[in-house]
Amino acid sequence: MRMMSYKYDPADFATLQSLSDDLTAFYHAVRIYAQDKSDTNWYALRHCWEVLFFTLKHRELEGGLTSVAANEIRDYLEELIEHA
Repeated sequence: MRMMSYKYDPADFATLQSLSDDLTAFYHAVRIYAQDKSDTNWYALRHCWEVLFFTLKHRELEGGLTSVAANEIRDYLEELIEHA
C-alpha cells in the first residue's frame, strides 16, 4: 500500500508531548477507515480524533502551538475525516 503524505508530518511535532504519537495514530486510523468503513473502524477513528483534539488543545494552552496553528491543524484533520 502506498503511504500517503499529509500536510502535517508527525515528525515535525516530536518536541511537543504526545502530539507526534497521537497524529501518527490518527493518520493510521484514517487509512484503516478509508479501506473499510465499518462501524468499528469509524469508532476507532473518532476515538483517535478525540484524543488528538485534546492533545492539540493542551499544546495550545501550554504555548507549544499558537491558536491559529492549532485551528489550522484541526480544520485539516476534520477534512481528512470527511474525505476518508
